[in-house]
Amino acid sequence: DGSVSLAVGLDTAKLFSYFEGLAAQINRPARDARLRFDPETGQLTPVVMSQEGYSLDIEQAVALANAQATEPNHEVALPVRVIRPSVAVENIAQMGIKELIAEATTSFKGSSPARVHNIQAAASRFDGVVIAPGEEFSFNKYLGEVSTATGYEESQIIWGDRTAIGIGGGVCQVSTTAFRAAFWAGLPILERYNHGYRVSWYEPPLGMDATVYAPAVDLRFKNDMASYILIQTETDIQAATVTFRFYGTN
Repeated sequence: DGSVSLAVGLDTAKLFSYFEGLAAQINRPARDARLRFDPETGQLTPVVMSQEGYSLDIEQAVALANAQATEPNHEVALPVRVIRPSVAVENIAQMGIKELIAEATTSFKGSSPARVHNIQAAASRFDGVVIAPGEEFSFNKYLGEVSTATGYEESQIIWGDRTAIGIGGGVCQVSTTAFRAAFWAGLPILERYNHGYRVSWYEPPLGMDATVYAPAVDLRFKNDMASYILIQTETDIQAATVTFRFYGTN
């Protein structure tokens, strides 16, 4: 219509940079609780407390800031999404963790000190883990990085169809034990691989082993039960055994 109008706004690129800096301070993942079950008393105790996570919506924050820039009030409520943990301490009473539902033990007798160390380190990663109903369990997710930086040592590993020396030898003793506990619990096994050849540590029985190698080779199963499942592990150095116990509602 021949008239001139001005559109006023803030520098979007600088706003994005500003809110990215805020997001680095605000964002954090949710943390699931880790629990301990006492078979004698039937009591559940938190050993790691659950924690809510936060996520700042940067695009929405930029839009809100620009919309408010021309208003008298220059305050904007940050659009932060709260992420609830899958396993929250306040829900312990409703989890249905009240009895042993499966147990598996394997022997690592004759292992080198480095292999024993790796077994103990890997098994500790799963102690207190809780699997929610309907959740898919990934061994590699809880195992994390296997390196010298995370406390693992060099030992014998199975590489294809031969034996080699590598970081984390003995981890598959732990995955094999976890697989057997899940198998005896009757849980659907979603992913599982045998080793390239038979190994005495994983027998008897024959064929009940499970190899892992992140990220391509994993052990996965699903909790198809109505109750949560609590995993507790025990490494007995004197007896040279590692044990996985699953608690829930039988």
